Amino acid sequence: MVASCVMIAALLPTILTGGLTGLMFVGIVWPMVFAFIASLIVSITLIPLIAAFVLKPPQEQRQRRTWFQKLMLPFQAGFQRLEQGYGWLLDR
Repeated sequence: MVASCVMIAALLPTILTGGLTGLMFVGIVWPMVFAFIASLIVSITLIPLIAAFVLKPPQEQRQRRTWFQKLMLPFQAGFQRLEQGYGWLLDR
């Protein structure tokens, strides 16, 4: 999030410059600024939402899984196997 803000702050003076520099780089800098703004919005809104949804603590009673949790099951199993493989390599 901070990196996006820094990049926006670093690129804005390029847009505001006049003369030849402004003419040469304004077409390149505007899309970059909008991409960093979109990245900033996603990092503020969507990423915490997904993290709160996925990283729930395990519960004692069996609950019905949502469609997103069902979608993530193969990935979670793959990461668990990867973690077990790393543990096995470290134990050797």
